[in-house]
Amino acid sequence: MNIYTKRLYDEAGGGDAGGGGGAASAPAGGDAVSSLISAPPTSAPTTPPASTPPASASTPLSAPPPIPAQVAGGEAWYVGLYDASGKLNTAKFDALPAHLKAHKDTFSKYQTVEALLGGFANVSSLAGKKALAPLPPDASPEAKAERAKVMAQLNNVPEKPEGYGFKRPDNIPEEMWNGDYVNGVAAILHKHQVSPEAAKELMAFDESHGLKIGEQSKAAVAQAEAAEAKALKDAWGADYAKNIDLAVRGARTLGFEPNDPVFKSSKVVQMVAKFASMISEDRLVSGETTANAGMDDRAKGLDIMKNPNNPLYQAYHNPSHPQHAQAVETKSRFTQSWLAKQQKPARAM
Repeated sequence: MNIYTKRLYDEAGGGDAGGGGGAASAPAGGDAVSSLISAPPTSAPTTPPASTPPASASTPLSAPPPIPAQVAGGEAWYVGLYDASGKLNTAKFDALPAHLKAHKDTFSKYQTVEALLGGFANVSSLAGKKALAPLPPDASPEAKAERAKVMAQLNNVPEKPEGYGFKRPDNIPEEMWNGDYVNGVAAILHKHQVSPEAAKELMAFDESHGLKIGEQSKAAVAQAEAAEAKALKDAWGADYAKNIDLAVRGARTLGFEPNDPVFKSSKVVQMVAKFASMISEDRLVSGETTANAGMDDRAKGLDIMKNPNNPLYQAYHNPSHPQHAQAVETKSRFTQSWLAKQQKPARAM
């Protein structure tokens, strides 16, 4: 089942982190970047707040070393970093602490506090997009495993395929539920880190599609049976009921029951009827079934009408059933036979 051809993400576009003196705004959904500066205190702080450097290719995402409150013999390096208008004093970057000195040229590209914060917001957002970019074809197993772990966390994927919780819906008959198929689908979804929400929608669609196919199949079968019954009526015309009864007797003579699937074909029914017409009456099996054997003819007719277990019961009460005419004719024949036996010969005068 080809399910997951749509990309779960878009590759990051071009562009850099921004520069110059203009403001750069973070894209919608971008991660907030911790400020590298703070407003000059109204009084000299004894312990200035620690700052968090931005993530970059050359700096691991780990806590930076403690920043000293003051440089030797003077103020903290960030005092006076910007004025009341928000303009940066880039000369202050000469006094950056050791763990930030490698980024001096990057910081110096920005002329205002707003541009600095906006630029690094863009850096953070682009870094997140780059992390979700497609892996190269020759990616190592370790890289693939790390990517799978990240995607599983992002999509809230259950620990095991069983965690999707797929169960047979009440409107699906047990005989139509394929547990092996469902478990196989769950395993594929889990392998590709599909979210529970997407998995649920997929299975709901599959269920709906399966029911639709089932209904179409039933309709096709009913249409085919109706076409076969029409073919018999067209072939036999007024002799339809008589030939149906003859086909039933011929089938039982051959050891078959009329409801055998082989008799869904009009050609097979015609063939059996022709066979029966070539056999002498005394060698044909009667039209009665083992269910009504031993009954008199009147009881046999009533059994067709009233006994749901009688092979002709459904056909008798359903005019669209392929054996309806045969059931009616058989019941009528039993009744007429019984009535004939009730008539006594007139006494001679």
